Amino acid sequence: MIEVYRLCPMCERQHYMELTGEQARKLYEYEQGNGLIQEVFPELNRAEREFLKTGYCSGCQEQIFEQGSENILER
Repeated sequence: MIEVYRLCPMCERQHYMELTGEQARKLYEYEQGNGLIQEVFPELNRAEREFLKTGYCSGCQEQIFEQGSENILER
């Protein structure tokens, strides 16, 4: 497991999500421009994919999209 950190652009707090080694490899590939996030991570829910893509934390996503995830944790 690895922790992926993002600074939420809305609340400006640091949050993280745990990924498996395989998911970390896929994140690297995605960040290199290989595929759409929903195709690369079909196993993650919308909130988790949004966090990886934009950094918006679960609480802020709930305010914006009325969705969140308990797998996005504050640091």
